[in-house]
Amino acid sequence: MQASDESAQADRAEARFALVVTLAYAVAVIVLALRHELFRDEVRPLGIVIASRSLGELFTNLRNEGHPALWYLLLYGAYRIAGSMLVLKPIAAAIAIAAAWIFCRHAALPRWTRALFLFGQLPLYEYSVMCRNYGISMLLVFALAASYHERWRRPLRMAIVLALLANTNAHSLILVAAFASAISLDMLRHREHSSPLRLALAAAIVLAAMAVSALVMAPDPTTIVTGVRALTAGDLARALGSALFAPTGFYQPLVGRAVELVLRALLVGLLVVLCDRPRLALALWLAAIAFAMFPLLIYATSERHIGLFLVFAIALLWMRAVDESPAWAPPAWLARARRHVVRAGPLVGALFLIAQIVLAGPDVIGDLTGQRSSIAALGELLRGTPGLADAIVIAEPDVFIEALPYYAPNRIYQPREGHFLLKVNLTTANARTLSLAKLMSAADEIAAREGRPIVLVIAHHLDAAGPFVLTYAYGKQFTYDPDSLARFRQRATLMAPLRASSGAENFDVYRWR
Repeated sequence: MQASDESAQADRAEARFALVVTLAYAVAVIVLALRHELFRDEVRPLGIVIASRSLGELFTNLRNEGHPALWYLLLYGAYRIAGSMLVLKPIAAAIAIAAAWIFCRHAALPRWTRALFLFGQLPLYEYSVMCRNYGISMLLVFALAASYHERWRRPLRMAIVLALLANTNAHSLILVAAFASAISLDMLRHREHSSPLRLALAAAIVLAAMAVSALVMAPDPTTIVTGVRALTAGDLARALGSALFAPTGFYQPLVGRAVELVLRALLVGLLVVLCDRPRLALALWLAAIAFAMFPLLIYATSERHIGLFLVFAIALLWMRAVDESPAWAPPAWLARARRHVVRAGPLVGALFLIAQIVLAGPDVIGDLTGQRSSIAALGELLRGTPGLADAIVIAEPDVFIEALPYYAPNRIYQPREGHFLLKVNLTTANARTLSLAKLMSAADEIAAREGRPIVLVIAHHLDAAGPFVLTYAYGKQFTYDPDSLARFRQRATLMAPLRASSGAENFDVYRWR
């Protein structure tokens, strides 16, 4: 009876801790979200959703987006219910806060680990304030860890979580493939613990979800984002060799060679910690290899992509803590190494998580004290300037104002594609080269046809001394010469230089006449 009371008291204490930390986290996320200027990648999915009159059309519009459908389906439902683009930030924040609660309340990890992690760069900013699908990945990875101890009794629950996770983003599909491959070996060895029918159904659900995800993400020959369709067996072999040699190589472009070597040592340490549960160690190793191959074969990765590997690693440590299956007895030398690593683990882990908090500083300070994008200022300028409420906006680069519909209702015309904005197609439909002369001609044509004012939003610094060929993302080019620049300056009136943000979305705003 006394043991039961003590257990209940301990559980209530854990609940109070989780509530306090989650509330603090929620306040921080909401304050930052209110100050955050959305930029193109965040609003683009919502723009696609709004332009889709049915679910069938939504899936058509997802062609060549490079993402599965789950985030878009959530936005589709939310927008159809609320009828406002303002749903974007609340959905992202709610998903992150739910993930924080599951982690704080259920993770079988020390309290300091749970608290420090939540206030690091990934949970506090990248997967919460930034409105992308990666917050869903964090939520589902934690839900996966929370359901791990019931994998034998309720394999369908885990299968559903994995199915949803596979349809969140490309890197989450990698995590599902790695985890499912490792855990399936365990399931086959110990299948007597669960119904064969349930296990078969669970496997079918996961495999079907992975196939759907891959099908939705598969690019067609018109894509300009990835060269995956042109890969050869030799490319795959070289990428695999590089990944086996440097399984944390996907971090190097962001953190440098020296830090990547430290991270490689940390990965080895994690594998040693998990060595008595080989299925979990295998899942981590497979994920590392696939993450290292991804930028070599598909496209370059950033913090939000590779951060999912850290979330996955933490979830595996959580699973290790609740795994009651018989442990594999490692050789004596490996067991000794494991004891040493486990002893050093709290200090190394604390330093690593504190570093994550420090890394959050620039993002947090940037949103609280400055601008991360000038797009909100552009919306305010258009709304506040007489005669521009119905102006048509033409931008170069075109992707720089994909977030404008969140801040102003002005229509956007794309001269590279010759139509009004649904999304900027990252395909050959979007002309590789655009000249200033063609941009001015498009402005004249649209002004005459629509009978509305034209606002030009130019991110490039145009100078009579050149350079006259400007190359940027996806091999796009913008060209001009002294003659076209002189004509542009005669007819374009500078309204405002919006170049105060710390991000890339800065530009000069002109009224065309």
